[in-house]
Order: sequence, then C-alpha cells, then structure tokens
Amino acid sequence: MVKRQRIVVTGRVQGVGFRPAVYRIAQSLGLSGVVYNDTKGVTIELQGQEAKIAEFLARLQSDDGPPLAQIKSCKAVDTPVIEGEQGFRIKQSQVTGTALSQVTADICLCSDCLAEMADKNDFRYGYPFINCTNCGPRYSLVKSIPYDRCNTTMSVFKMCGKCASQYEDVTDRRFHAQPVACSKCGPKIWLADCKGRTIETNTETTITKTVQLLGQGKIVAIKGIGGFHLAVDALNNKAVARLRRRKRRDHKPFAMMADRIEVIKKHAIVSKSAEALLKTPQSPIVLLPKKKDSTIAEAVAEGVGTYGFMLC
Repeated sequence: MVKRQRIVVTGRVQGVGFRPAVYRIAQSLGLSGVVYNDTKGVTIELQGQEAKIAEFLARLQSDDGPPLAQIKSCKAVDTPVIEGEQGFRIKQSQVTGTALSQVTADICLCSDCLAEMADKNDFRYGYPFINCTNCGPRYSLVKSIPYDRCNTTMSVFKMCGKCASQYEDVTDRRFHAQPVACSKCGPKIWLADCKGRTIETNTETTITKTVQLLGQGKIVAIKGIGGFHLAVDALNNKAVARLRRRKRRDHKPFAMMADRIEVIKKHAIVSKSAEALLKTPQSPIVLLPKKKDSTIAEAVAEGVGTYGFMLC
C-alpha cells in the first residue's frame, strides 16, 4: 500500500549532514518526496510503500543516520498521496516561524580531511580551513536558522567549480556541506604585524613564521571565521604573564591545546573517561589533574591543581 507521511525531526539535525543522509536513504529505498530545513529542525515528506517508510525511519535512527546527529523527537503524520510524484529531492529551506532548532557546535577536523590536507596531490593540500559534512565550523559561523550557507559567514565566498561539484554530488561527503571551500574560493590565511602590515601571504610560510614567533615568546592573535584566538607558548612563563597583563586576566586559568593525547599525558593525569572525552568530535576543554613534573608555565594555571586541555 502506497502512503505519504510528513515527518518532523527536532534536535541536533542541522549542520550534521542530516538532509544528505535522508536523501541517500530515501533514494536507496525508492521513496519519493522532499526534505528541507526549517526553523524547528528538519521536515521530511515521504511517499512509497508503507513497509519501506517504516524501514526508512528505522535506518534514519540507526547507524545509517549521520553520526553527529542527535534526534530529540521524530513525529510522523499521514498526508494525502501526490499522484505522479517522481524522485526525492532536497528542497529550499523554510525560514518562517520562531527559530527553535539547535545549533551544532564546531566539530574538530575528521581523519579524512586531515589526510586530504596532508596529500600533496589533493587540491586542498595544506588548506587550513578544510572541512566536510562530518567536521568543521558550525556554531562560530552561523548567523541565523535554518543552517544554510546564505545564513553563515561563508555566504560571501562563492564556491569554485571543484567545490561546487562536491557540494552537489550525493555520493561525496561534502554533499551540502555548507562551509565547503578551498584555497581558490574560500578564506585565505596571511600574517600581519601589530600595526596591520602584511608580513607573509603564502600559506605554508605564514604557518612556519607563526610557529617561529610563538617559539620566540610572541603573542599571536589568530583571526578566524568566528572571531579571535589568542595563542602563546604555554611553556614560556614570561610570554604567558605578558598575555595576562594585556588581557587584564590576573588569575583565571588559561586553557591549552595539544595536537596529540601523548603530549597532554606528559603534563596531566588522563583517565580513560577523560581521554575518551578529549577525543570526541566536539573536542571539548577537559579539566585534568596536574602532574608534579610538568613543565607548563606556572602562569598558565597558578594556584589550582588542574589544567584545562583540548585536542586540536
């Protein structure tokens, strides 16, 4: 028996590849209809055999669904069948109504993007703003709901042919990934001095020079899509103290970033549960007991027994 249902899904369902997942599952089951973001979450209109719709709902809420999604509610109501409807498509978002949908947190870089960024044969080699449906900025760049590129700070960057091709390819993990970009069409990286004069524009040279400046005890203000991140060498007590004076932050501990869990374990006691939390896609700051032999500058977290660490 052919039926049609309107399914309203709420929770963390925008900015996590939810619509592409819906599209792929519906296509694989031969169901027709549409899916679109709205101010409440995601709405799906699904038409086909009743058993296939039931299978769709089961798969959507299983491992076939997007890994970063968190479904709060999934309510389905029967609607009239549309005769002659063909195929399934992603429809333009609906912007009316009060914004109730959750905004997804920024997600740390996934292993696939890291591999591409390190691949000299990939057109995103060395691109610091690389991302896909499974990772990258969300909360820091969204301006309004629904979560679409036009409602983010990425709206000023027009996708090049290669990025647009991936964005439109249902088999690609960047299918409808709103922040998708590359060095040709997306945000650029450059280094400027404290007076705003440009020092470096080449990406690789800019990063190398920045590392050198940090090693010299300098403070680096990294301006990203969503604001500024102040960076300093956490092993250099004079540099950290200087940052405190300039920030007028006398006592509150600073959080630190490390590229590997092994680095964190040199300076803090990391339990299994803490390690698991550090390695989650959200990459949160986790408070960890200090090790007595840590070489972290005293000015980072003076007078407390913990360090705040996150993996980058």
